[in-house]
Amino acid sequence: MALRSWKRGALGSTLLITIVLALGSNAARAEGVQGGATTAGTFTPERLASLGGTPLALYPNGLSFDVLRNGRVVGSHRTAFRDIGDGLAVSSRMDLSVRLVGIPLYTFTYESTADWRDGRLRSLTAVTDDDGEVKRVTARDADGAFRVEGPNGVARAGAPLFPTNHWHAGVLTQDRVLNTITGRLARVTITPGPVETVGTGTGPRPARRFDYSGAIQVSAWYDAAGRWVKLRFQRGGSTIEYRCRVCGVEAGRADRSQAGTAWRTAGIGGEGGPS
Repeated sequence: MALRSWKRGALGSTLLITIVLALGSNAARAEGVQGGATTAGTFTPERLASLGGTPLALYPNGLSFDVLRNGRVVGSHRTAFRDIGDGLAVSSRMDLSVRLVGIPLYTFTYESTADWRDGRLRSLTAVTDDDGEVKRVTARDADGAFRVEGPNGVARAGAPLFPTNHWHAGVLTQDRVLNTITGRLARVTITPGPVETVGTGTGPRPARRFDYSGAIQVSAWYDAAGRWVKLRFQRGGSTIEYRCRVCGVEAGRADRSQAGTAWRTAGIGGEGGPS
């Protein structure tokens, strides 16, 4: 009993926060960015939509990240996209395992599926197994309003509803997001930071950092096409990082030379391009 308590206190809480903030997102917009509040005055759906196409075009091989804690790989996150004719089906899976001398101290799995039609989320189901404690969240659109059921009961939210959804740049238009692990709505402010060089599975690429504050405090990076390429934050004295293995085709030299123009045209982060 004491060992299990220590596992949840020292490891479980940190890693669960990782998933709550970063992996609760699992849904895509099949037809570009829609709606949402403007956060820092530069994030409009029209400007963000000009950065790239659908998730199938941005991520032809899906998404795959290593999850690191203080520089050591402790898990992985994968997202797959499937065309279903009049919409998009998205599935995500996260696996975490912390071991000591080969002995599992903590495990976490997350699986989710979502159905988007006509550019809007219609339904979503997410199941987490937090070291043996299973939780389930569902969200369904009924006549323009979402019914969300989760560990904290039933809630309702207006449409469109956007999950934490870091891999889709449309989340930058939002001032509230759905946490698909807790079932709660989180109020956020998203502020643009500098353009930095980010390592990916296909080599380094320039990407702009966006910082969340409010109910979620995390930094996410996007390249000039609007692809999600990195995530990082501090929790419980540990640095948690998502390191891209597969996150879209690497930008070519021509794309890189025009990256600054792309950022300025999109109006993201004000003046300046990749440095």
